[in-house]
Amino acid sequence: MDGFKKERSRRALGLLVLAVLVLSGSAIGIVGLIALFGGSAKLVIVFVAGILFLGAGFFSGNLRLYTLYACVFVAPLTLTKSFLVVPHMGGSSAISFSAIDPLLAVLLCYQLRDWNRGKLKEFAIPLPLKFFLFFVFIGLITVVTGPFRTLAFFEVFRGLQMAVIMFVILNELRSRSRIQHFLTAMMIAVFGQSLFGIAQYIYGKPFGLQFLGEMSNVVAETLSAATLEGGEASFRISSLLGHANLFAIYLASQIPIFLGLLFTKSALWWRTLAIVTLALAAVALLLTLSRTGWVAAGVGVGGIMTATLFHSRMRGKFLYGRMGFILAVALFGVAFSGPIITRLTKSDKGAVNIRWELLEVAGRMGRSEPVFGKGLNSFIFQMAPYTKYKDAAGMTEYFGENWPVVHNLYALIWAEQGTVGVVVFLTAMTVMAVWALPNVWSQDGLIAAVAMGCFLGFVAYGLDWMASFSLRQDTLGRMFALHMALYFSLEIQKRARLAEK
Repeated sequence: MDGFKKERSRRALGLLVLAVLVLSGSAIGIVGLIALFGGSAKLVIVFVAGILFLGAGFFSGNLRLYTLYACVFVAPLTLTKSFLVVPHMGGSSAISFSAIDPLLAVLLCYQLRDWNRGKLKEFAIPLPLKFFLFFVFIGLITVVTGPFRTLAFFEVFRGLQMAVIMFVILNELRSRSRIQHFLTAMMIAVFGQSLFGIAQYIYGKPFGLQFLGEMSNVVAETLSAATLEGGEASFRISSLLGHANLFAIYLASQIPIFLGLLFTKSALWWRTLAIVTLALAAVALLLTLSRTGWVAAGVGVGGIMTATLFHSRMRGKFLYGRMGFILAVALFGVAFSGPIITRLTKSDKGAVNIRWELLEVAGRMGRSEPVFGKGLNSFIFQMAPYTKYKDAAGMTEYFGENWPVVHNLYALIWAEQGTVGVVVFLTAMTVMAVWALPNVWSQDGLIAAVAMGCFLGFVAYGLDWMASFSLRQDTLGRMFALHMALYFSLEIQKRARLAEK
């Protein structure tokens, strides 16, 4: 016993010495970093945060689970290294590698180890993922035949990255506990993004973290001036998603999932986390002033409330919870009725008009090449002759150097990839939406709630694509891939259980 106490004392002393050395080294390092970054405290803070992030993974005790959480946290951030950059709107502008890529590699290594040891019988490649890959691969038509082959390759490469995210994550979510951890990570991420967005609103302008995904002051001012009639200033938050509309759909796609968790018999702390996250997300969504986001979230919330009334295990339960939620929504609407009414009645008509104008342009482009389109990821480079401005000089004179793209994903695909592209895309999205849909009627309350939330989150994306091209944005593309991986994992688990029986 005395020997054990002596050994424990030696270990404690060693840890104390190590802590002193780490703190001393950190202090020296921070001073050096401040000098290295020219006194930029923000860069130093982020650098130190990154070191702590990696250190926490090392000391977490479960690196695999920590990596899964990290995938959810970094997916919406613009932490990328890009090559062959060709700046433009409407699709990928470079060959880019993001912070999630090495994390996926770590998870894949764990999965390969499980497969080698027989713990993982086979890697799942579900039918909807195959359809998505088929849609990605038809982009090779442009890569082979042109025009703008490099830009088309950029978009194909980005699509493959999304497929890899789906593949790795859905194969990681092979148990109920893993799904619960994934949902917890999603809630923590939305909690943090919402809190940061609200802090932006209080501060009144961006904090200067553009390299993480925050919008610049120029974008914030432009967005503010183009929101309400007469150029009336109205600051719109974006958190770290780069644009208020992107942040809005990020929130709207996940709110139905968290709301569904309230209709389960999960642990009290978990449902409490869901309630707090929903409250912050609702406030943040309002502050984005995104009408599309509001509509998408409204459809999701209404869908969850309706679906739970028809589910056999949820229909007669949670009566007080339903009443409380309806009351909370009513109070929220009354409390924030001013900004809501102002946004709906005094919105800048110019922003709407230009969108209709670009829709007409996309229509003319699609009709000119109705089968295979003008070429993947080339809209803004080929739009000039189909506009009232006639040529590049006229476009530049009116829009400046940064030309806009049509804010409708379906029209964008038709213009670039023709009827073939639209049909394949809609087919792939339909299969992705319905393949795991039967889980909505699962007698497992958690599985049913997550299935409902994921499906309605998918609907939110579909609605958003009518007024944006968010799937062509790197950050939202990664979030969509994570969302669908969670959705598919429910069906994969069910089929695995049936196979065992």
